[in-house]
Amino acid sequence: CHDHKFDPVPTSDYYALAGIFKSTQVMLSFRVDSKWNARALGPASLEQRLSQLEGTIDRLDRILVLGNQQQMSPELRKSYSDELQAARTAYRAIPKAMAVNDGTGADLEIFLRGNHLTRGPRVPRRFPRIAAGFSQPPLAGPGSGRLELARWVGSDRNPLSARVLVNRIWQGHFGHGLVRSPDNFGHLGQRPDNQPLLDWLSLRFVADGWSIKQLHRRIMNSDAYRMSSIAEAGTRRKAGLSDPDNRLLWKMNRRRMHAEVLRDSLLALSGQLDETMGGQPIDARAFDNLSSKPRSTFGFDEPRRSVYLPVLRSAIYEVFQAFDFPDPAVPSGRRDETTVAPQALFLMNGQLVTGATRAMAVALQAEPTDADRLARAYHLILGRPPRQDEQRAWRTFLAGFDEPLSAWQSVCRVLLSSNEFVYIQ
Repeated sequence: CHDHKFDPVPTSDYYALAGIFKSTQVMLSFRVDSKWNARALGPASLEQRLSQLEGTIDRLDRILVLGNQQQMSPELRKSYSDELQAARTAYRAIPKAMAVNDGTGADLEIFLRGNHLTRGPRVPRRFPRIAAGFSQPPLAGPGSGRLELARWVGSDRNPLSARVLVNRIWQGHFGHGLVRSPDNFGHLGQRPDNQPLLDWLSLRFVADGWSIKQLHRRIMNSDAYRMSSIAEAGTRRKAGLSDPDNRLLWKMNRRRMHAEVLRDSLLALSGQLDETMGGQPIDARAFDNLSSKPRSTFGFDEPRRSVYLPVLRSAIYEVFQAFDFPDPAVPSGRRDETTVAPQALFLMNGQLVTGATRAMAVALQAEPTDADRLARAYHLILGRPPRQDEQRAWRTFLAGFDEPLSAWQSVCRVLLSSNEFVYIQ
């Protein structure tokens, strides 16, 4: 409500939406050893087995915690403890995920001026009327309404979902969305740069069965996406006056690599990237408390693609921290982009960069001459051959080293630190 204080969303609509989630059960129990509600990832028989184990664990917990252990024989106490340990081991072995359960659906009363002691009228559960219409029937029945809400969000009758999703994907490709306030399509948000284009892409997206792959293909095959960020002088003069912010895309936006792309590029160029698909990112059981474990167990040093690295709110990977990885504890529609000293220091001295440049320097030794090594390094890192002036400068630079491997590691480090590598043209 703080983000949309000037939009036509009345208080009753917020309570109507909150009522849908009022009966949602998140925790299985709130005892001292509180448990997350979990669902087995597998057939129904696995879900039944999970439920049986939860009952066994609760029963044995009560016996050992609430029972008088002093009156138990050592053999009986050990038998209970062993049975409890076996049940917990079997419970951990079942693949599962955090989930929610529906309780009994109920409507909420408005808290007048936010005071829970001052109750106002009861509001039937429904969707926000500004988007779903003012004539919609309230949600009835014993269910919470979460299923109906999910169906409405993914419906072609919803005027927002397709536009918001298309805008986010466009933003990922161009650095800015067609609506430059991706979290706010209301009065405080910005107007679309190209409303007809956003509407057309959204309609095509729905017509394609909400296929994200097809949307990516359509955007990436467009002339706008395939343009260079370096425009011709004449175009730059004319378009720069009428559209200095490049809202109509007369050239491609120059963008810095995201932290994940930068890390994957370093591993790929050095031949260290593990392209294995799927599997767990770290060796941890579901719902384990990782904040108390050493960072070496988090899997940050694994050479797999960054999409497989864990995202831990209490321990963000230092490479991600340096390059504006969003805070995973709060929703973020668009990443900040800062240019600060720790980024340069990481590219000069970071452990990941040191390992990558060492591997690249070793690989370059397979080339017969320094000129071939330099051409190979430029081709790998910058995608072009070195210019004549660059070749002369590098010959002078290399002459100052006695140890070839150290020299070529420095060459690779300099190229990887350049804007030409870090920024996407």
